[in-house]
Amino acid sequence: MKNNIFLVLFLFFVCNVLAINRNYQVKALRSIDSIVKNAAKDPLNKLFETAIKEYSNYEYDKAIVIWKEVLKKANNKKDSTLIVKTTINIGSSYNAIGYHKTALNYFLKVNTILENYKEKGSPYWTNYINIGVCYMSLEQYDTAKKYFDNTINFNPYISFVKKLNLAKWYASKDQKSAFFELQKQVSFEVKDYPMYKSIWDEVQLDFLINWKDKAKLQLIIEGFKNNKTEQNLYLKLLINEASIIVYGHPLETINNILKYREEVLSSNDYYLKDLYYKVLKDFYYEKQDLANFYKYVDLWQKNNESLTSEKNMLYVEDFKVAHELDEMKNTVDKMQLKNQIVENKLSQSDLKLRLSVLIIVMGFGIVFLLSRNYKKTKKIQEFKLVKSKNDLIKKEVEKIELSESLKETSEELVDSVINIKKVMLLKKQLENIIDDNKSEHNEEEALKQVKVCLNVFFDNYRELNQIMQKKLNVEKIINQVKLISPDLNDRELKVIEYIALQFTTKEIAVLMDKSDKSIEYYRTQIRKKINLIADKSLEEYLTSIADQS
Repeated sequence: MKNNIFLVLFLFFVCNVLAINRNYQVKALRSIDSIVKNAAKDPLNKLFETAIKEYSNYEYDKAIVIWKEVLKKANNKKDSTLIVKTTINIGSSYNAIGYHKTALNYFLKVNTILENYKEKGSPYWTNYINIGVCYMSLEQYDTAKKYFDNTINFNPYISFVKKLNLAKWYASKDQKSAFFELQKQVSFEVKDYPMYKSIWDEVQLDFLINWKDKAKLQLIIEGFKNNKTEQNLYLKLLINEASIIVYGHPLETINNILKYREEVLSSNDYYLKDLYYKVLKDFYYEKQDLANFYKYVDLWQKNNESLTSEKNMLYVEDFKVAHELDEMKNTVDKMQLKNQIVENKLSQSDLKLRLSVLIIVMGFGIVFLLSRNYKKTKKIQEFKLVKSKNDLIKKEVEKIELSESLKETSEELVDSVINIKKVMLLKKQLENIIDDNKSEHNEEEALKQVKVCLNVFFDNYRELNQIMQKKLNVEKIINQVKLISPDLNDRELKVIEYIALQFTTKEIAVLMDKSDKSIEYYRTQIRKKINLIADKSLEEYLTSIADQS
């Protein structure tokens, strides 16, 4: 009977302390902003500014290293303002080098922090737009649009950035009327944000060149003629490409453009090289200089091969870094839990007098319970130790399995790249066979050569297709969708197959010999038949099916 009384009193004591701790924890969260008012005097801000300079000089890797060091120290100091700023900037740096999945992880982390603190100010909405930009870079357009639409016009800057990215979204979806409507607004407002001027000019020129819109290109070119502001090399080349489309010749002399060669090659930027070779091949095409035209066509094609290879390797590296970030997040969560426990203990310091009275009253009861349960606790500790060792062994096994999986993925990627190169070489061989036999009448021999090339072509394509089918669980996805909605027709199932293989709407239209609008119609019909909610994209739905299988 006495033991039960002691136990009840002890539980009452624990519950009382926990209730008090919760109140202090809420107060602590509310006072975070007041604690960090003097952050500007902290030496960490100098280190932060150093990273800003590296970022401004396009040294993104260096900026990431410095900001990670700042983030580590900011976490130790519990500096919430610096943690948020630094995390956003790390995400922006990863996004700049093409690690969109990794960047998305950082932006989503900031989003969670700010929502937990209920801080929905300018940093929150800037970060919210960054999440949409990442989804757009990953070609998850429906999800990106949802983030842009849900962004409120918190201030003129947020409103401007939202419009700029919406304009880019509409252009990416070939919705020209919506793009041109926003183009007027963004072109007017960008004067208040000069750091976005070159970015907006590049966006406009990229899409207008793609659409061959001579009238609007001419207006932009005339604006550049009157504006003597220094432009970056990529923008200069875009202006010259636009001028070739509109006037049949570049804005600069060909000698000036050729002088850019050393700067272009030393940049190791495949996108810049692509544009440079494109300008030159289009110029020599207009001049009917076939020798130089074919020379730069060949350089342009080789650069495209290198660009494709780099994109594939970038995807693998992005996956690895994103995975490492997930592991780090788990470690940080554990550390934060420990820190929270320590913080709770410190917050109890002003309750010492009150708690000491309770401890004196219940001291004998606690000692009695501890002595009674000593052996039991010892056994529990031994069991926990064994369990901890087993958990460590399990984690090591998981790491080994993950390493093997990444190695296998890398090998499959190399095989895919090799097959793609083989297909390109076979395409070149087919063109040569056809060209060689145009003036000859040996049609039977030419057909034999074409047949051999086609056989090899489809062998390589079959291997590549098998790798993709196996990796993406396409067959399982289609079978599962058939069970969910048996009334899907063959064309709709074919669209589902291509979406599962990660083709874009434009690519599916080409493969099925249909228009973009037809594919959009099929996507709408599929959504109706499988009763897919409006907030979820087809890509997300099929990915969830693949994960389940």
